[in-house]
Amino acid sequence: MDEKNDQATGRPVKGPLTAIGIFLSVFGVAVITGIFFTHTMHGKVINLVCGGILLGIGLIAIYNDQFVKRENGDRAL
Repeated sequence: MDEKNDQATGRPVKGPLTAIGIFLSVFGVAVITGIFFTHTMHGKVINLVCGGILLGIGLIAIYNDQFVKRENGDRAL
């Protein structure tokens, strides 16, 4: 099945999961960067785990919107 294309540019239309994925990925990187500003080891581990989870979910959302399709041509969630 063909993807939907923007009539003006001819490029494939990105779904809402791409926007959500970019937001979560950037927010995850910001939380991971907070490791450098945290003084306790407990805080650093918490920032690493939470940032890693946000970054992972964001990257999975981007991947699913870009590359995973259902058999009938719709985008998978």
